[in-house]
Amino acid sequence: MRLSMNRIKSFGLLPAAALIFSMAFSSASAFAQTGTIEVTCEGPTGAPEKDVQVHVLPLNAKGKDKKSNASGVAVFDKLENGVYRVVGRKSGFAPAFYEFAVVNNGAIPVALKLTAGADRKFYFEDPALERQANSLLDQGLKTLESGDAAGAEKLLAQALEIKPSGADILFYFAMAQVNQDKFDQAVESFKKAADSANIMLSSMPKPKPGAPSGGPTAKPGAPSGGPTAKPGAPPGGGPKPKPGMGPGGPMAKPGAPPGGGQAAIYEMIAKNAGQQISMMPVLKAETAYGAKKFDEAVVLYDEAIKSNPQNPTLYSNKALALAQSGKLDEALVAVNRALEMAPGDERAGQVKKAVDALVENASREKANTLLTEGNKLLESDASAALKRFEEANKISGEKQAVIWRQVGRARAKLKQDAEAVAAFKKSIELAPADQLENYQMSLAQYYLDEKRQDEALDIVVAGSKDPERRLMDLFIKTKNSPNSAAFSLAALERVVKLNPMNLDAVFELGQAYYMDRKDDQARELLTRYVENGKDDKKIQDARDLLTVIASRNKNK
Repeated sequence: MRLSMNRIKSFGLLPAAALIFSMAFSSASAFAQTGTIEVTCEGPTGAPEKDVQVHVLPLNAKGKDKKSNASGVAVFDKLENGVYRVVGRKSGFAPAFYEFAVVNNGAIPVALKLTAGADRKFYFEDPALERQANSLLDQGLKTLESGDAAGAEKLLAQALEIKPSGADILFYFAMAQVNQDKFDQAVESFKKAADSANIMLSSMPKPKPGAPSGGPTAKPGAPSGGPTAKPGAPPGGGPKPKPGMGPGGPMAKPGAPPGGGQAAIYEMIAKNAGQQISMMPVLKAETAYGAKKFDEAVVLYDEAIKSNPQNPTLYSNKALALAQSGKLDEALVAVNRALEMAPGDERAGQVKKAVDALVENASREKANTLLTEGNKLLESDASAALKRFEEANKISGEKQAVIWRQVGRARAKLKQDAEAVAAFKKSIELAPADQLENYQMSLAQYYLDEKRQDEALDIVVAGSKDPERRLMDLFIKTKNSPNSAAFSLAALERVVKLNPMNLDAVFELGQAYYMDRKDDQARELLTRYVENGKDDKKIQDARDLLTVIASRNKNK
């Protein structure tokens, strides 16, 4: 049973993963906090490249320039703690770029590798490139929302070529990867998005007391490097719904950010990226489930449960995967755990019903297999057959009439009279209303085999509103069966005993006695029919038989 729901709502917003760079930059201290960036420049062959003009640019201040020495090294010391971009330029080469170098009271090594090419500007140097990256981001978002994840990934990859550390671009790039089941790649992209967002947050001025918690809104012309606040751009959830994701259903569409400027946007990106990483085992599990890889889905749900052990939906989904892989006992444990955590949860209740139904079906199939095996053994080895029947009975909860009847037959063959009768009676008690007569006849046949005709007839008429009619019907069904001759005769005798003026029964019984040469009984019944019958043909037949009886007795 596969039920659809919003992933974010179903599984809750999981705790953000521990991806945040631990950077504590103090704005005021008794001692200056400084560090060093040591830049190594290499040419296309990997050899040191001298005379490279190296620019070290803090995100929110003017940078420093220095040329690399003969060893291809440029050292920038006494740099204030913070986040820096490093750019290397030399005539005849394409510029090299490193983003971001985090200085925190230590030395940071940065390697720049130059390749042949022409000089160009980077997005933080050219507002047109920044706008181009944002335009590609917008196109990528629209494409993602339309359901074309592969197309969105291509557009967002182009945006990343221009702006490789754009936190919002990285986030939606990861979302596009998720929607294509590229889960491991998505994790790396989410990590980059969170790292970039946290680095940008660390470079922002601390809000003054009383200022909005979201931080200042970027002023026109401020240093670029992060998202431009615009409708629909920052992450607020997950990718566009995608079919076939498994029992948990699709994720939520991206939402708009709360107010508060760029700081709030970066905070949201970092938080949501962490949440998506935490949910990746769930997404993998749902994809495995949708691909009918149920054992793999179980392992992935277990991984998800480790990081979110109090989520009942994860246990419900695990139960479905376990059930589909045939591990029904484990499935019951999992869904019962979900119901313990959330007794009124509708989804868990539905899963419980589905698992219970599968358990019941599996039990029924196993019981039927044992029943079939027992039936094959019944004639040759009643003891072995009985073991199969009793095992089937136990599995089915002792509620199947057909199994109890076979238990009765096996015990009858083993001459276990009391147990056989008890089993036959249990089968009658459990028999469907439209099959009741069938089950009564099984016990009746047992009594007949044991020469207990009266008990057989008692069973046949038990519960009948018209015993006379029931016995006549039985006679009609069995009169032409050689194996049921005695039973048929006993039925007629019981009818005549119940109603001596049931003339149809009188006539039939008179004929039967005639055939058995019970002439006295035959004469009495046939005479009664001649005197009271209404069917002229039967009256004539009765007279003919009486003539034969008279002749037969005269010759004695």
